[in-house]
Amino acid sequence: MRQELQTMVARREAQEFQRREQQGLGKPIISTQFQDRRVVAVGRTLHFSKKWKTFHDFLNDYPKIVLGKDWWMSEVGKPPKERHRILTWAVRSSEQTKAQMEQKGPGVSQPITGAIGSYVRFAYDLYGLKHAVEVQKLLINRIKCPENFPGALYEVRVAAALLRAGFSLQPQDETDRRTTHVEFIATHAASGATYTVEAKRREGMRMKINRQMHRALSKQSDHPRIVFIDTNDGRLELGRERPNPVALVEAENLLKCYERDPIGKTLPQAYVIATYDPEEHHLDAIDLPYGILLWGFHLEDLKPGLKTLPQQVEMRRRHAPIFALLESMQKHRRIPATFDGEAEAFLGGSPEVRLQVGQRLEVPGPDGTQIEGTLESGIVMPEWKAASCVVCSDDQQRFIVQIPLTDEELQAHAQHPATFFGVIDRNAGRTSPKTALDWFNFFWETYSRSTREKLIEFMERAPDIERLKEMTQEALVTEYCTRMADSIMRRQTSDADVVSSSKPAAP
Repeated sequence: MRQELQTMVARREAQEFQRREQQGLGKPIISTQFQDRRVVAVGRTLHFSKKWKTFHDFLNDYPKIVLGKDWWMSEVGKPPKERHRILTWAVRSSEQTKAQMEQKGPGVSQPITGAIGSYVRFAYDLYGLKHAVEVQKLLINRIKCPENFPGALYEVRVAAALLRAGFSLQPQDETDRRTTHVEFIATHAASGATYTVEAKRREGMRMKINRQMHRALSKQSDHPRIVFIDTNDGRLELGRERPNPVALVEAENLLKCYERDPIGKTLPQAYVIATYDPEEHHLDAIDLPYGILLWGFHLEDLKPGLKTLPQQVEMRRRHAPIFALLESMQKHRRIPATFDGEAEAFLGGSPEVRLQVGQRLEVPGPDGTQIEGTLESGIVMPEWKAASCVVCSDDQQRFIVQIPLTDEELQAHAQHPATFFGVIDRNAGRTSPKTALDWFNFFWETYSRSTREKLIEFMERAPDIERLKEMTQEALVTEYCTRMADSIMRRQTSDADVVSSSKPAAP
């Protein structure tokens, strides 16, 4: 009974972990199937339809719901060149999906084009904002207005990114003209840190960083500031200095110059996050790039340059909510297709026998006869299209058995390797650490909960053991993970030097 309860709790934790991997740390998608209708809650409002088989189906209809049928049909009736940008994206997306169906047939996934990405991403961001906070009618009116839409679009995108990263938002009253207002006040739930947020978008041929920064940082603020700047650039080439989009390279150079400008020197500190997303400039293209630049305006420790591992660790801890935001913006860019966090490969329904830790299986035993056992763990081997599973028989014998996997199961594992077997396995699908900071994070995940006594035992032969004994648990685990990461990096460098020296000299 106790083991069964532990298994149930572990599965529930894995389901929530997987949902957050897809949807982020904000308010979860709330939806259910009622009779023949899919019901979706957005804030306090319920929407329903017979057509919504996937979350993408719902998002395809959502802008029409929010902006109103009359407004939508009015835009549809206009000549294509006079339509609102949202309608341009929607119509082009529909045409691309129809063409894909005619060429490939039903059931073949649709590549994300610039049009589809622009439209569905706008719908997802608008949904995320309205699901979490009360949206002012003024913002909806700005979205409807072609001239005001670009700025409103970016505000919605920034707000949704903050919500998915685990921030709560307090929108400001834009009708109050008694003082200047930032777009949002954002509070990071995990740390309690509060920031004022401004969202600026480039319009026109030139990126007017000086004006955007001055406008953003001249507003009243009682909290540290975050300024988002959309480069709004369709160029796809990389910069000469390093392999980053040229738009972000230019933005970094302009920010660097403005810090030295006489006016720029008088402005307060800020985290500047420049974004590069060319989808709306290439509506028919696929596999378009995406980029983010973090610049510490008057924040010297965030400037590029060589840093020791302890300096990198301390910097990331000091600015932890900002780095968590950047990670979420990359990680949660993919829009979920399911309502409940299920793997997309199982949209048509999960397989009848789903491999789950704790599950009872009938498999060939060590002598070849069929026996019943409990699945304890497993590793997926995509090249063999199978899972290598550890099974425990009722008489406590453990053995390994290979179980074939379907294409759908392999796709589900590729999307969510850490939860494929129904429990959380953070090592599954983990990319190999490459940098000293990668190794530090790897060891931190393993040893961060170790006791002081155990950490001191690990380092008992260290020449400075007496100094270590005076440290707190957090300082000790930081020191231990730093030393372990440094040791591995030195070993890798030494091995590389040996390999290099063993190569014959060039003639």
